Amino acid sequence: MRLQLWTAANVETLLSGEAEILRRTYFGELVFEPFALAEQHEVSVASIRKRWLPEAHQVVDAERALRRMLGQPSSWNELADISDRILKSTTLFNKTPAASQGSLRHSTRVFIDAASSLAQRLKEVHELHEDGDLVLLRQRLNTRPRGASRDVATGPRRLRSAKLSCGLDATNALADMRLDIQLLADDPCL
Repeated sequence: MRLQLWTAANVETLLSGEAEILRRTYFGELVFEPFALAEQHEVSVASIRKRWLPEAHQVVDAERALRRMLGQPSSWNELADISDRILKSTTLFNKTPAASQGSLRHSTRVFIDAASSLAQRLKEVHELHEDGDLVLLRQRLNTRPRGASRDVATGPRRLRSAKLSCGLDATNALADMRLDIQLLADDPCL
């Protein structure tokens, strides 16, 4: 067996022509760029062009995932939307004084702090993604929570068992928190 060390110069000269696709895939460059995606779309629609209505097109999960992988900033607007919903629900807790009294004080505070922190971090991630600052984005994501802690997850249940209306908002906020964490975990670019 013989081991060879390739440098960047070797890669440029040896992986050219048809092998460029291999080079672009293996060394991290995107194979599908926006213009290539549009070109492929035109090819796929050509056979049904007469009966295809762009106005009636429904975006499916595969298309959403592909657009996120391509790094289209508009495809990550869902992060900001969900983050806004989380922040909105945390303001509802402040309007319910019973949620911060007695035995609920600690669990409500833990939940509000975690939800607010995650929502702010997600807004920051969305802004960094829009700006295209992938280096800083990766640094921020390395410190992101990987899931909701047990204390955070029990907060909505305690509010619901106390028969407070904000318990339902807390449940929705927890679901949104988990969705945001999953969206970030599913992103192969990050």
